[in-house]
Formats: sequence, structure tokens, C-alpha cells
Amino acid sequence: MTLPRIIAATILLNYSAQIDHFLNILFSQKHYSPHTISSYKRDLKLFLEFTDQTPPPPDDITHKDCKNFIYFLHEKSLQNRSIARVVAGLRSFWNHLIEEEHTVGNPWEALPLPKAKVGLPKVINENQMSDFLESIGTDTPDKARDTCICELLYATGIRISELVSLNVNSINLAENEIRVYGKGKKERIVLFGGHANLILSHYISHARPAFPESGNSALFVNKFGNRLTARSIQRMIKKYSTRLGFDEVITPHTFRHSFATDLLNGGADLRSIQELLGHSSLATTQIYTHVSSARLKETFKQAHPRGDAS
Repeated sequence: MTLPRIIAATILLNYSAQIDHFLNILFSQKHYSPHTISSYKRDLKLFLEFTDQTPPPPDDITHKDCKNFIYFLHEKSLQNRSIARVVAGLRSFWNHLIEEEHTVGNPWEALPLPKAKVGLPKVINENQMSDFLESIGTDTPDKARDTCICELLYATGIRISELVSLNVNSINLAENEIRVYGKGKKERIVLFGGHANLILSHYISHARPAFPESGNSALFVNKFGNRLTARSIQRMIKKYSTRLGFDEVITPHTFRHSFATDLLNGGADLRSIQELLGHSSLATTQIYTHVSSARLKETFKQAHPRGDAS
């Protein structure tokens, strides 16, 4: 092995070790989800690919190198939004290298990013949502579970990752509340209305006991008694939306967007919606536009179309 190859291998080993260390910190200390960790790992590997697996020392990365990396991502047909995400990951990784005293500056901070097109959230209207929810049925344990899943997604606006992590004891039927752990393991309370209470009560009392016990306390389980995955719920929702002939396939996030939009149209203020959705920044919620403020629980009961059993 020639000297340059030995040096390159050493540099690669250091980068690989630091990437693993960085990802471990995101998982164990910052409580990022496995999905987010995988995205960071995939994006950081793009940088290693750009350098032909022989990245120079962190201090040697120039502004021109960063711009060339952007061109490299464009050549791989990445969209502007994806490019911004990759660079954001590299900024975070470089900050980690600074904390670990492997470098003193972050060349990615001053890099101008391509502007991503802001697309409007995809929603379905109230009548379509009612048709969808009422088409599934509750006459079998599977259908009762699927109806309950979709009803909760719409009634609360929670993320699919939050829904699959729910346990039976996460539900407070007496107060119409659910304890949810969102991004970064942040805990929040979400609300649901009287209609969802009826669906949940029926599922917990009649359908959930019909599934095999596997020693876990998951709220939603499969035919083996194991906790449902996000992927299995995505397939289930796609099956029902296709069966109903929707022009666009409904996704779990469609329920979240529809929840926020219907609250907004009903008079809910943006900060209430932000709190219910678990957004850390109001800017994220502003895609649903601004409205006047109101008390959180009263706003929810009055504004959401399924906030009352009647």
C-alpha cells in the first residue's frame, strides 16, 4: 500500500468513526427517531461519495468545495428541498466536529442554499373525510382497529410515528386526552372529540381484546399481537383510499393536514394549532395561515367538525 493510500484510509476511518459517533449522539442524547438517523446517515454518505471516499481534513474544506458539492447533488437529480436537507445535516455534523475539537470552522454555514418550492399541504374536504371514515366499518376487530386509527389521525392530527408508539394507557377517555411523545421525545397532550371517544371506547373494550396477547401494551396491534408499524398503516390507508376511488392516494399525513385545515377554517387560532400539532416553531404552522386567538380546549370543541358526539 502506498503512502497516499494509507493516509486516505486513515482519513476515511476518522470520518466514519465520527459519523457513527455523531449519529449515536443524535439517537441516545437528542432522542432522534430511527427514521431521522437513517436520513442523516444517508445524506452524510453522499458527502463521502462526492469525495470518492477520501475526504480531506475538515479544516481543508473550502467554500468552493461546498459549492461543488451542491452541483454534485444537482447532477444526482436531487430536488432543492432534499439538497437543503443534506446541507443542513452537514452543518450539524460539522458543528459536532467543532465540539469534538477536530476543526475550528463550519464551511457549510455561509453556503447559500437553493430555494425550495413551498407546496400546499394535500387535504381532503370534510365530506370526503366522512365518507372515508364511515366506509371502513367496525363489524370485525380488524375494521374496528382501522377505523379507530384513521379516526384518531384525523381527530388529533398526530404524526404516524406518534400513533404507532401509543400504548393503551396513553389514552384518557374521561378527559378526551392522549399523552403523546413527539419529535425529540417531547411530551405533549393532544385532544380528541366526542365522536373519537366513542370509536376509541368501542375499540379498547371490544376489538383490542380480540387480538392475541404478546406481552406488549401497544394500543394498535396486528394479527400476531405485535405493535403495528407505520408502513403497515400506510398500506392500510392506501387500500381504503384506492377502494373508494380517490384521485390521489391518501396518506397518514393527509389526515394531519386536513385536521389543521379544518380547525383553521372553523376559527381556531394558529398558536392553538401549533400546540396541537406539536410544532416547535410557529413558522412551520404558518402554512395554514393566520387567524384570531382563542382558548385551546374551547377552540377545539367548537371548531373541529368531529369535536362533539352529536
